Amino acid sequence: MATRWKSRTCTYRPNRHFVGRDALLKSIRKRLLDGQSQSVPASCLLLGTAGVGKTQAALEFCHRYAEDYDWQFLVTAGAEKDLRDEFTSIANRIPHSAAVSKDVVGDVIAWLETTGI
Repeated sequence: MATRWKSRTCTYRPNRHFVGRDALLKSIRKRLLDGQSQSVPASCLLLGTAGVGKTQAALEFCHRYAEDYDWQFLVTAGAEKDLRDEFTSIANRIPHSAAVSKDVVGDVIAWLETTGI
């Protein structure tokens, strides 16, 4: 799955069959909002066995709370090379004022941590 983003809009269609998981989605939202209130970059990792709905939950979160965020990125974390490719894709989409060197992962993370958007 390629890295995709679009400002204020999830690039994947909503899953009209998605039900439940309200407690999980509220927990993700709380974690991200708590991180913002502490003036530190907030993140949330969904971890579980294949097929339990992690991706669908993340996508549903993006659809429900799209207006709260300026940027949305979906990054699949498989092999190291795939992850590097995902970050390269993000680097190609962020504003050109962001410095991107050979350390594309570090540069993108630095941009994410310091962007005021």
